[in-house]
Amino acid sequence: MKRILLFSIFTLFFISMNAQTTISKAGKELIDNFQQLRMELTEFQDNKEKAVELLQAYKNKEDLTSLNEEENLIFESFYISEYYNYTWNDKANDEFLKNAFLSQIEKNEAFIEKNKGNVSATLYILTADCFSCYMSYNPVAGAMKYGLKVRKYYENAIELEKDNSFGLTHLAQWFFWAPGINGGSKKKALANFKAAVDYAKTEAENFYALIFYSQMIFENGNKEEAASLLQQAKNIYPSSTYITELEYWNNRGYSLFGKDKKKAEEERNVSY
Repeated sequence: MKRILLFSIFTLFFISMNAQTTISKAGKELIDNFQQLRMELTEFQDNKEKAVELLQAYKNKEDLTSLNEEENLIFESFYISEYYNYTWNDKANDEFLKNAFLSQIEKNEAFIEKNKGNVSATLYILTADCFSCYMSYNPVAGAMKYGLKVRKYYENAIELEKDNSFGLTHLAQWFFWAPGINGGSKKKALANFKAAVDYAKTEAENFYALIFYSQMIFENGNKEEAASLLQQAKNIYPSSTYITELEYWNNRGYSLFGKDKKKAEEERNVSY
């Protein structure tokens, strides 16, 4: 697949930290700030150059020296995933992004292997996201090789934090896109999208959980309820042009997922 993001990918991604791991107060604050930034960047869905400029400015001004190893991996994973959200459509970036994700995956997995039993839900989720983005450069073979590993990492995160809204949203997307023969399930997708809304703790978590849940409801044919849920997300951040784009597609009969399927078919790519 060429993952159609927004935050669909992947897209976009928002987290409750695992209190049982070594995430420091400074690391938690930085991650919360990045979550907020990601929501605010949806204001520039129609001006991706500006989004990238603001993202890079944020990275350049942050002092990362106080973060521990895991927190640095989390920040790096956040950054490259968000950078991908706004640049994946530029083919000139393909080689850079492919190599960047592969490098990040290798670092993350080395840490996970070394620190079994003491890894945050956050790092599991972001590692799965990096795999998902990396798979977009080799969709069929990537899905076969990494698809179940992506699910495993999302489920590892939920085992650590059953109320992790970000993780539930991403696991729900896996269930939505995966073929039934490989464990995909629209019913499980719906349940996890709903749980993500129920467990959302921050504005950013609630914003994204409502967006994805609304689009699943749209897929199930309840367009009025979907519009109401999308309006709730819009009330959280009225400047988001991403929501404006979703409203455009919904008014033409496509959910976020339907729009992504349509684009994938046009590009002859495979979605999961």
